[in-house]
Amino acid sequence: VRYMAHVQNTGDTPWENDGKFIGTKGESLRLEGFAIQLTGKASVDYNIFYACHLQNLGDTQIRSNGDFCGTMGESRRLEGLHVGIEEKN
Repeated sequence: VRYMAHVQNTGDTPWENDGKFIGTKGESLRLEGFAIQLTGKASVDYNIFYACHLQNLGDTQIRSNGDFCGTMGESRRLEGLHVGIEEKN
């Protein structure tokens, strides 16, 4: 799995993997969005899907396989997220 986030006043983080931290610590900057991709053999056999809940907007549509979910530059915090994996048909 690899993942990235969009951080308030900072922009997009690099894509990371192996459980590496993304975001900031001690700076009080909100996450505004994110994306997740499966890598390796898992990406051939499975889809990853996700949605989030955004400040003053509510739930987003379901995104998948590296598509961005959230907002950029709107100063809306990401308040919750749902992630799932399903086998490809």
